[in-house]
Amino acid sequence: MDGVKFDFSGFTRKYTVDEVAQVSEEEKLTWAFAGLSKSIENIPIIIADSSNPSSLEEMVKQGRVVPNCVSPNQFYGEPVVKACIEAGTHHLDISGEPQYLEKMQLLYNAKVKEHSVFVIAATGFDSILTETGILYTQKQFKDREMASIESFMIRNSRPEGVTIITGTFESTVRGFAHMKVLRPLRQALFPDPLPKYETVLELLATGRIKKPIEFSPFFCVDSLLQVVGLVTFLVMSLLLKYPLVFSLRLFKKGGQTQKQMKVCSFRMICVGCDKAECERSGMKPTAPAEYLMED
Repeated sequence: MDGVKFDFSGFTRKYTVDEVAQVSEEEKLTWAFAGLSKSIENIPIIIADSSNPSSLEEMVKQGRVVPNCVSPNQFYGEPVVKACIEAGTHHLDISGEPQYLEKMQLLYNAKVKEHSVFVIAATGFDSILTETGILYTQKQFKDREMASIESFMIRNSRPEGVTIITGTFESTVRGFAHMKVLRPLRQALFPDPLPKYETVLELLATGRIKKPIEFSPFFCVDSLLQVVGLVTFLVMSLLLKYPLVFSLRLFKKGGQTQKQMKVCSFRMICVGCDKAECERSGMKPTAPAEYLMED
């Protein structure tokens, strides 16, 4: 089997399964996905539970790659990562939780190399769009040396509105609540201090002859009221119990409706500044290179 999709019983499943089904016809792939119903005849059923390591091991052995959509990853992600590494199965997730991401890197980086597998995280909407936008902007500079990039994520509003699934909301809330854990985790992960931006380096720690680029991301909102909705992280138990109320209707269970998905779009503007221009203008960016994604 080419792929086993784990924890596809929620919002993500609605759209990911459709995409995988289309790709599998073109690429002749075999795949499986998680579900709650057993009323399927003549189709093998894989029983896997994130609290049961042996069941996870059996699941990951049956595929070459496991797209893992558990949420929050902080609680349910590590057992799947561990099982994949031991089985030699590639792992993919859409997590954006700093504590989970850096903990996995600290604990399993050596084992990943030993077993020759890929554990790829943070492949969600915001990460992919940002990375693609940066690469696109860099290409526009060609032979010029880029010094900084600013990205601006803009939500194109429609009368139907935009909502975000509560899994994202819960991960964000818990991320803020566990920020104090990140400091010792990062000290263990990066025992040597990172170079300061002002320091002139010919070689990075990775050994590549490429100077670092200063990157500053921004998220644009329509009103001050939405800002209040995004930063209302005061009482975690109430936030997680009533996400629709405490986020001013930005987050809700089930995520967006089909109608919202069809009319919703986002735009990212990346503003790049080359070294010479930044030095002349005091780090003021040049004309923007715009990357547009609508889906």
